[in-house]
Amino acid sequence: MWVIYAFLFFLIRDIAYQFFEVSWGAETYMTFATLGYFLLVLDRVPFFRGTRFSLFAVIFGLLLVVANGTILFELGNIVSNHVNNNIELLLFYLYGVSLITLILSAYYYNHRLNSMRSLLFLMMVFCFVASDIASCLAYYIDLQGLYYLDRTMFILSMALLVNFGLNIKGAAREEVDFISLQE
Repeated sequence: MWVIYAFLFFLIRDIAYQFFEVSWGAETYMTFATLGYFLLVLDRVPFFRGTRFSLFAVIFGLLLVVANGTILFELGNIVSNHVNNNIELLLFYLYGVSLITLILSAYYYNHRLNSMRSLLFLMMVFCFVASDIASCLAYYIDLQGLYYLDRTMFILSMALLVNFGLNIKGAAREEVDFISLQE
């Protein structure tokens, strides 16, 4: 159910993308992207309950947080000179934190179940990350060519999201695998 809402939020985000140069457009874009990412994380939370994290997963997760946090703060330094107000900057950082949280959940979800569906989810998240970084650099550094990468990756991520959401047979198989992993 969360996947459907996330999909709708991403559609609203993409409409707001057309009005990014207006303050409300940027704020709407970042708000709905953040909500969409958190909804995707919420959708995966049941797969994390009752699991013990291995040392490898924790170390790799910390490395992901440090690497992505560094990228977020570097992009934040670039963005801070171009935002219309402090709310936009706060939304930018919340947007980044939601994406980092999604990256961690996608990694652990794939690490835990290692299914085709979890791999699709991980690839979808990678496409969202590539799209977001490309759009940020295209807009704030004025690298116009990156808009093509942004749009391509966003369309691919949405296609992967639809594939992930409609893969009912894979979801049922994952439930069985998850129950057997808990025993």
